[in-house]
Amino acid sequence: MRILLIFLGLLFTLHIFADGGSVAVIIEKKGLKEVFHPNGKIKFRYFVKKDKNGKFVIDGIKQIFYPSGQLRGRERYVFGKPDGTWVYYYDTGEQYNEIHFDHGKKVKTWTRWNKDKSIIDKVTFTYKGDVQYVKQEIYSKDGKVAKIIKYKNGKVISQKKKKGESA
Repeated sequence: MRILLIFLGLLFTLHIFADGGSVAVIIEKKGLKEVFHPNGKIKFRYFVKKDKNGKFVIDGIKQIFYPSGQLRGRERYVFGKPDGTWVYYYDTGEQYNEIHFDHGKKVKTWTRWNKDKSIIDKVTFTYKGDVQYVKQEIYSKDGKVAKIIKYKNGKVISQKKKKGESA
C-alpha cells in the first residue's frame, strides 16, 4: 500500500494556493499542468518539460479558458518559446485575434477582429538583420484602412491617417 501511495504521489501532484482572495488549484500529471478558476472550471492546460538548464518550460499547446469553460485561446510553445499560430476567441466563440511566432520571434501579419468579424487592425512584422519593422493598419467601421503607423524596433517612425477616415 505504501508503495502504491508513493507511486501515485509521483504521477499526480495537487497544489492549492490562494491569490488575492481567489483559490487556484494546479494539478500536475506527467508534465501536464492544469490550473482552475475559483468556480472549479479549467483556466489553463499545458505541458511542461525541463530545458537544458533544468528549468521547467511550457512545451506544446497551451489552452486558455474563460471562467465559463469556453475556450479563450490556444498558444504553441517549443521549449518555452512562442512558436506557430496563436488564436484567441471572444467568450461567445468568435475569433478575436490571430498572431504568429517563429521560435520566439514575432512574424507575419497579426489580425484582430470585432465580434461582427470586421477587422480592427492588422500588424505586419518584418526584419532586416536585427532591426524589426512593424506596419500597423487600423481599420474604420466601414472596413477601410483609416490609419497606418510604422515602427522601427518598437518606436513610431511614421503615422498616416487616410483622408475622410476615422480610426
